[in-house]
Amino acid sequence: MFPKCSKGVDRTGYVDSNYANDRDSRRSTTSYIFTLCGSCITWKSQLQQIVALSTTEAEYIAATEAFKEALWLEGLVKEIGTLLKNGDDDRP
Repeated sequence: MFPKCSKGVDRTGYVDSNYANDRDSRRSTTSYIFTLCGSCITWKSQLQQIVALSTTEAEYIAATEAFKEALWLEGLVKEIGTLLKNGDDDRP
């Protein structure tokens, strides 16, 4: 499914925002992407829930959303690693 990583599991994330991009609501756009061993595993691009008052605020909102996703992914990677180590013993 994923190409072999040469040195362990290589996880990378990128995040960006576009300040007040929506002309009607003036809301900013949050975008992020996460890769595992060079392959995209998750991404998102959507309008932010609130109206940011500055580019800095829009970037902080985007970074917070990406960080929440990164924490969830970290737990998922750990769980998958545990399942792989235990084999099929825990499955019904």
